[in-house]
Amino acid sequence: MKERLRHCWAWLADENNRGRVIAIAAVVGVIITAVGLSIKNGTDPTPPPPGGEVRLSVEDFQAVLEKREREVEQRLAQAHGDERSLLENELTEVKRQLSDIETAHAAALRVGWTWLADENNRGRVITIAAVVGVIITALGIIIRNRTVTSPPPSGGEVRLSVEDFQAVLEKRAREVEQRLAQAHGEERHPLENELTEVKRQLADIEPAYAAALKRSSEFEIAGEYTQQRFIPGSEKYTSPATTGRVTFDYSNNNGKYSIGSDAYMFETQWSKASDQRIHVYNDPPSIRTVALVKDKQEISSIDDASIYDGSSRARSPSVGQIVLIQNTNGFFAALKVLNIKDDTRGSQFDELTFEYVIQTNETPDFTKFSQSE
Repeated sequence: MKERLRHCWAWLADENNRGRVIAIAAVVGVIITAVGLSIKNGTDPTPPPPGGEVRLSVEDFQAVLEKREREVEQRLAQAHGDERSLLENELTEVKRQLSDIETAHAAALRVGWTWLADENNRGRVITIAAVVGVIITALGIIIRNRTVTSPPPSGGEVRLSVEDFQAVLEKRAREVEQRLAQAHGEERHPLENELTEVKRQLADIEPAYAAALKRSSEFEIAGEYTQQRFIPGSEKYTSPATTGRVTFDYSNNNGKYSIGSDAYMFETQWSKASDQRIHVYNDPPSIRTVALVKDKQEISSIDDASIYDGSSRARSPSVGQIVLIQNTNGFFAALKVLNIKDDTRGSQFDELTFEYVIQTNETPDFTKFSQSE
């Protein structure tokens, strides 16, 4: 609530909004004047009789109080203990207002509305409303100048002091404690409840704001992920295209080969298993998960890459199987192992051939990619 009030005051204090504030205040004045005219037209137009006696219908006011009276009586019929005492006091107050309304309240309202309804006072009403708008604007400027306007520190860190909120609650707690010290009997019960509530808010305020700030920070960090750019370790072991076929010696460059570029880059890492199987890892900083597809043979058959298990550090695909890799920007790549050579099993060198597709539309769906791509 306090944050909303601050935003409201900031809007009022904005120099660009001063004209709007005054205009709104003037419109409010016109509305008040119109309401006054409506009330005047709805009352007895005859002048008051000699002697200054004023008569005013109070049906509307009586209806509100009578409705309240019925509600309190219904609650009182079902209440017990301390609650009955509070409701009885409230009922007594409502009945007192009903008895007084035809005199004091009616006279005061008649005087006020008659002044507003007077055509000679229209200009004064609009002027007063405009002045109120200017005063509100000035208050907004004062409040804005007393608040902290310095930008947050670099690095995206956001800090919010809760001293202002604590001070309000602590002041309220002291006031209630003082009243409680002077209270007796049934009067103590509602004050004790109020004090408990204030102390609960004091206890909750820091963790609540800390949690809100944490969520805000996590949201900002998540947004920054989409702007990360990764640089491959070696230009020789790189294929920057979003689709392609790769053949390289996996015993070199620590088994790493990068596909894609910028936010779509995947630094894949491999190691020897055999000439029919190979290990792939999620160790590089650009990789979040690696998963193995066991139920499909073609990349274009994968409609949801996110359903495959990427909880392990390493996977060991066979020739013909598909590996799904997600980078830390949240994009998916599908790699199909086409051929493996092992220099300990009859080949002159270690070599891996795979084809790949990087999904750049931020979805896990590869069905739009044909086998020719």
